[in-house]
Amino acid sequence: MSCTDDQARAEISRSKAELEAITGEAVTQFCYPYGEFNAAHRAQVQAAGYLGATTTLRSRETVGSREPEAWFELARVPVVRSTHWPQFLLKLLTPYEDRHGRRARGPHSVSAA
Repeated sequence: MSCTDDQARAEISRSKAELEAITGEAVTQFCYPYGEFNAAHRAQVQAAGYLGATTTLRSRETVGSREPEAWFELARVPVVRSTHWPQFLLKLLTPYEDRHGRRARGPHSVSAA
């Protein structure tokens, strides 16, 4: 289900405010619903005061290796219930996720509407 830019902006800001009210802590990270986002969503997340956002792209990130705006398109290493320690270490310490993720498939963002 998609929403208008105004709806997305309101949901992004409201969710941050609600979580901060519940936890009493600053909420600095955002995860795009279903991993789908476009340039407008990225700008809305930044404007809401988040410091970064995670996509569903598979890859490892290297601290300090990305431009500041790229912090709003962070990849992830999937760890699920069936992930065993050797596989976890393989994902983190080798290029395994890099081959299976962003660098193999390219960007995952949806086009700007």
